[in-house]
Amino acid sequence: MTDNFFNQSRTQHSEFFDIAAKLKAAWTQALYREYEQICYHYHIKLGAPLITVEDLSSKWGSWDPHKRQISISSELIKNHTWDKVIMILKHEMAHQIVDEHFKVREHHGPWFKKAAQMLGIDSFARISDLDLSSYSLEKIEQALSDEDMRLLRRVEKLLSLANSANEHEALLAMKKVRELYQNYDFDYFGLLAEKNHICKTIITGKKRLPRHYSLLAVLLNEHFQVRVIFSHLYDAKKLDTFQTLQILGASHHVSIADYVFSFLLSRLESEWRQHGLNYQQSSRRTQADFYFGIIQGFKQKLASLDQTPSADKDSKVLSQKNALMIQIDHDADQYVKFKFPRLRKTTFSTSTTDQTAVQEGMRRGRSINLSKAISQSDLSGSPKYLS
Repeated sequence: MTDNFFNQSRTQHSEFFDIAAKLKAAWTQALYREYEQICYHYHIKLGAPLITVEDLSSKWGSWDPHKRQISISSELIKNHTWDKVIMILKHEMAHQIVDEHFKVREHHGPWFKKAAQMLGIDSFARISDLDLSSYSLEKIEQALSDEDMRLLRRVEKLLSLANSANEHEALLAMKKVRELYQNYDFDYFGLLAEKNHICKTIITGKKRLPRHYSLLAVLLNEHFQVRVIFSHLYDAKKLDTFQTLQILGASHHVSIADYVFSFLLSRLESEWRQHGLNYQQSSRRTQADFYFGIIQGFKQKLASLDQTPSADKDSKVLSQKNALMIQIDHDADQYVKFKFPRLRKTTFSTSTTDQTAVQEGMRRGRSINLSKAISQSDLSGSPKYLS
């Protein structure tokens, strides 16, 4: 009986290590693919190094110039999404560029910063002391300034008014939110060049995205001073690749755009659960047309907010604010080029077949009010380091 127990234990132990080895092999292959894609997207010519997944205890990743080896922490892959793995991989690739392209020996000096710029690495990911627990939109993917935090707190209060049953009061609250963001940008016009832009990844878990994701992306692009890019991301647990959305822009614009996207996505589903019962034979096409109508109706509401008279009567101030909006859009476009230098544009169909569903959707879309608050959860974690 004792021999059977030990034999069974050894078998289970062997199976565990076999699974772990297969996972590491799959992750390593994925990292090599990412390495090739990064070189292609950023027009970088590097000789592929040895890439390994290691059980690193105090680092997320490292570059060894003597072995020509990039090591990535298995803990990073297990506990964080793949976009953060890519961020660490690019960080180590920047060290490789310094050593092999610039042929300079330094750690995180000016040559490293130049290499990081070449790879589209944000400034907050160029340091050696990087706490990934704070790399999320709950902390706006980097520390918000005191001014940003005060802005979000004021937005929270205004959005709470949008719960009002009084349509005029709710509409006024939404208008004030939009004016608040415009005034905030105007007040800090001189600081725009110094303000960090961020890229928020929304992981959908879908192999193919339905049309309303594209419609929501257009809405955010047109009304919330951000740019939305469709991409894909590897899932290290499922060993498969899924579609993603990337929201790019100034941190305070991305924070509210991310909220609006999540709010509307949830609202579409809840409205369909109520409205779909009216159809005896509802189809996916009917649902898609209904979603199209809701989004168009909400866009009409946002457009009406933009057309209402502004509190500013000074034509010079209005002209400056309009110029600022153009500058903000330009800055967002430049940030997109920084992150996605080989971006390819695609189109999608906006045709509809069920006009009844479209009209009902538009009616409901025009009545939507953004009514939840934006909050920031406290995250903590021990910082790990990059070599």
